[in-house]
Amino acid sequence: MAISKRSKYKQKLDFETLLEVERKKATIDNVIAKNYTFQNLHQLNTACKDWRDIVVRQILYKKKKIGNSVTFWEHRISDIIQYGHSIVHHFAIDGPLTKEGYIHILETIKKGIGECILSAEKKYNFNSGNTTKSDNKRVN
Repeated sequence: MAISKRSKYKQKLDFETLLEVERKKATIDNVIAKNYTFQNLHQLNTACKDWRDIVVRQILYKKKKIGNSVTFWEHRISDIIQYGHSIVHHFAIDGPLTKEGYIHILETIKKGIGECILSAEKKYNFNSGNTTKSDNKRVN
C-alpha cells in the first residue's frame, strides 16, 4: 500500500530538499515523514493510517497490565510522549523519575510496539519472527 501510494504522492519540494535526496542525506520516505510531527498519538495514528491503513489508537485502546497497574495503553503512551515532549522542548521534568518509573516507561513502550507488530502481522499475514506461527502469541 505505502509503495504504491508513494509513487502517486504529490508534495511541493524546495530545491534544497531535492539536493539532500540526491546527496543521499535524505530519502523519499524521510521527506514524506517530515509532514508528520509524531509528537502525540494523534499524529502517529494519522501517519500509520495514511500509509499503512493501521489504526494505532484502536490497537492501543485496550486495558493491559503494565508493571503493577492495569491501564489503557493509549493513555500511558500518550503520557510518555508528553513527558518526552516536556523534557525536550521545555527542559521540564514533572516530578522525579525513579529507576522503577523509567523501567515502567520502557516496559510500556516495548509492549505497545509488540502489540502494533502483532496487529500488522495479522493484518498483512506475515511473521516478523517475534511470534510463533502455531499460536500467534508474542515471544519475549
